[in-house]
Amino acid sequence: MSDYTPKIAYLRDGARVLIRMVRPNDARRLLAMHNHLSTETIFQRYMGLRKFTRQDMQGCCHVDGDFEMRLVAVAEDGAIVGESCCVRIDGPHSDTAEFAILIDDAYQRRGLGRMLFHEVIAYAQTLGIKRLMIMTSGQNWGMIALVRGSGYPFTTHIDGSELIFMMSLSQEAEKRDLIRAS
Repeated sequence: MSDYTPKIAYLRDGARVLIRMVRPNDARRLLAMHNHLSTETIFQRYMGLRKFTRQDMQGCCHVDGDFEMRLVAVAEDGAIVGESCCVRIDGPHSDTAEFAILIDDAYQRRGLGRMLFHEVIAYAQTLGIKRLMIMTSGQNWGMIALVRGSGYPFTTHIDGSELIFMMSLSQEAEKRDLIRAS
């Protein structure tokens, strides 16, 4: 299992959260976050409505840190208020991963999503991930803005009402973007 060093992060409004790797005993807190999300947030994340069980959350809490990377944001009261994850596509040695993020409604538009996005990308890059696949609803304006404003080059594929972004995380792509921006 790979290590991720926990970090204290400050949101735009000064609120403080701890960003760390998910732990096996986080299932109850993850379920609490999922159970009070708005239907809009659930639909945007899961592209449909669903109910969640503790068993669902147990599966999210047992990750190896190499094949699946999952970071959580913990508020000062101990509640989990966000999570981001990358799961390798096509096996444990793949350099491509699927990315997803979920932010508690009360913590949206405060900078937490962007922080978790960049933290999980930085962590994934240390493990050799070079590309991210991000599937989202064409109505998920927060995710679309996150991808577009990321600074990483990406392509977009439209499949019905779903957008599929393929984002390059390679250093070569970052250098091209820097040169283009100069």
